[in-house]
Parts: sequence; structure tokens; C-alpha cells
Amino acid sequence: MLQFYFLAIVCTGLGGAYLAFEDIFHFGDRFDKQQKDSFLQIFGFVCVFVGLVKLFVVAGGFVIIGDLLPALASIFCGVCFLLDYYREYSQINLNVPGFVDFIATSGRKYLGYVSLAACFLHFFFPTVSVF
Repeated sequence: MLQFYFLAIVCTGLGGAYLAFEDIFHFGDRFDKQQKDSFLQIFGFVCVFVGLVKLFVVAGGFVIIGDLLPALASIFCGVCFLLDYYREYSQINLNVPGFVDFIATSGRKYLGYVSLAACFLHFFFPTVSVF
């Protein structure tokens, strides 16, 4: 399915670029903080949805680099965006596991680099299997 192949590349690429280069990634003066956060929330849902679809709909068998890595990277990017939105606008304190909290807070730049690498690997080697 070429549609989800393209969506996986876009989600992992844009999500990874935003997480890796968050300090220089600007939305411009047109958008206020709430519009930016709403966009990131919607983009987070799209990333998680595309990642889940890529996990369950595999074209041509089980492929590690071509499907699994971009799907997991997309899911983790989406979770980071959704956790940021939830922590910003919720009154309830969310208890997440330590690994997820580490990735969503201090490890997000590294997740961005891994997502960008998964995006490029997925684009250039879509059907490569490690086995």
C-alpha cells in the first residue's frame, strides 16, 4: 500500500525533524501557542495511527527496516506529541512508565535522530529484511 508507505515516510520524517531540531523549528507569527499545540496533537494522533497501521498491514511479509522501524518510530513520535499536549492542558497528573517518560522528556532529541534515520532507511530500502 503506497499510501501508507508515503504517510509513514512523512510522519517519521516530520516528527523526527521536529523532535531533533525543536529549538530551531518555528511555526511563524501566524500561529499562536494554542494553534501550534493543536496541530501537534492532531499530528501526534496521525503518527500513532499510521504507525499502528504499518505494524498490522505489512506488504510482502515481515520486514524489519522497511516496516517495523518506521512504524515504531512513528508511534513513539506521536506519543511524545500527545504527552506534551496532555501535560500542557490537563489538570490531572499522568503517571507514565520511566522508559516512556525518559523518551518523552530528555531523550526526545535522540528519538528525533532515530526517527530521521528510520525515515531515510525506509525511503531508500523499503523491502530490506535483516534475516
